[in-house]
Amino acid sequence: MGRLQIQDLLSIALSPHFNGGIIVSNQVAQFHQLALQNHTLVEQLRKATDFQSFVVLTVKLGKEHGYSFTYREVEQYVRRNMITLMRQFS
Repeated sequence: MGRLQIQDLLSIALSPHFNGGIIVSNQVAQFHQLALQNHTLVEQLRKATDFQSFVVLTVKLGKEHGYSFTYREVEQYVRRNMITLMRQFS
């Protein structure tokens, strides 16, 4: 008990939220949907000047709106959805 078994690793790897060695929280996607419905959030996110500032700002704004996700989760989400996000926030 307490150690990951091969079955556990396979379950994680096959999870729809597994990406690049981390499990990506649904909360990032939920925050993305909230942002699309909130003009103020969109404008705040558009102020990011580069990838890293977008990630930092997303985590900060997410926390302010009751979400909990890591910088790494946001980075993975952004990389997977880059084209869509560029259209929505540029």
